[in-house]
Amino acid sequence: MTIAPLLALAAIAGALSAGLIIGVVVAHRRWQILVALAILAATAVAVPLILELRPVAQPRGDLDRRPLVRVLTLTPRAVALAVEGQGSVHARGEHDLAAEVAGRVVWVAPELEPGGAFAAGAVLVRIAPETAAAAVVSARAALAQAMLAQAQEQAAAGQARREWERLGQGEAGALGRFEPQLAAVAARLAAAQSALAEAERDHQRTAITAVVAGRVRSRQVEVGTLLARGAVVARVHGEDAVDIPLAVSARDLDALALAGDFAEERAGVRGPVVELHPVASAASAGSGAAPVWTGRIVRASGAVDAATRQVTLIARVEQPFAGATPLLPGSFVAARIRGRTLPAALLVPRAALRDDGSVLTVDAAGLIQHRAVQVLALQGDDAVVAADLPAGERLCLTRLDEATPGTAVRVVAEGATGAEVTSAAPAAAPGRTPAGR
Repeated sequence: MTIAPLLALAAIAGALSAGLIIGVVVAHRRWQILVALAILAATAVAVPLILELRPVAQPRGDLDRRPLVRVLTLTPRAVALAVEGQGSVHARGEHDLAAEVAGRVVWVAPELEPGGAFAAGAVLVRIAPETAAAAVVSARAALAQAMLAQAQEQAAAGQARREWERLGQGEAGALGRFEPQLAAVAARLAAAQSALAEAERDHQRTAITAVVAGRVRSRQVEVGTLLARGAVVARVHGEDAVDIPLAVSARDLDALALAGDFAEERAGVRGPVVELHPVASAASAGSGAAPVWTGRIVRASGAVDAATRQVTLIARVEQPFAGATPLLPGSFVAARIRGRTLPAALLVPRAALRDDGSVLTVDAAGLIQHRAVQVLALQGDDAVVAADLPAGERLCLTRLDEATPGTAVRVVAEGATGAEVTSAAPAAAPGRTPAGR
């Protein structure tokens, strides 16, 4: 701006200030009219002067109005597919530990507490053995009586056979040969033997033992509790492995290339590796951090869920309590299943995919082109697409909602896989040289 407009503005401001002062000091109507006329005259002179001396923008004929875009040069590479999911941890072999005989609890093992670990064959609860011991004594007495009865019947049968032979009356009948009597005493003897064996087993069952090594989920008894036969004393589970059900889609199954019969364990084929993280650190799972637990897919459900159209895969982690961070049943974890490796594929930011299954590319002439792509899998923020685009094709990372094939653009930067897709930048301001030109 030149000095003339500034002087004109100063004159107007001085006239206004003087007029206000004079108008306040001099209250006569004639002087008020003269002051007003002086202000109008100053304004009439200053305004045309300002308009005449104002700066005029010079037209620029070289203004480049092409939108600024960022691009990513696509290069085919080997891509290891992976499927992500979440699931709850389930203990294998979880069951109720129950009393097989009735009686009062007289002892509970210290490890029979929630979270307590126990070895196979460990005694966890003892029931008062007196009643069972008395039953053993009674069963032994009944067995002795049965053995005596059998011996007596056998002796009587021998005596009857000798007398019948001495009489010489021919063949004796079944009753004369004591066959029914001997069969009856033999049956009573077998029943007595079975009753004794059952009584001895009940006596052993007063000590409730663990069949396999495991851990305690919950406990329902205390010392002095009166138990009926079949009463639950605790809920326990094995500690050798845990299972995690993971729901996957049909596309995920294709990426994993599982066996068609889902019989990896039975066929002796090891399933895909599964990396597990706590859900709270799922972000670190996608960043390539070391997994907290590692397992394998061991089987899958034999049908597709009609409601979700998904198949459930079962991931198994061996020895979940052995590491520094135990994998506890009931935990909710994020899983990453390693799939097959594609020898040549392209990684494209998911945000660069358009609704019609295409992407925008920038050719060598700086023109936008629409390219249809085949999405093979989704990997975090990237999409794995078939390598159908020419090598070195430049993918447009800037969102151009109304771009048509042949739209001219200016490339300002190269992006990277997984880069954020931005909105189109405005054209460069006059007098500036756009970056990348």
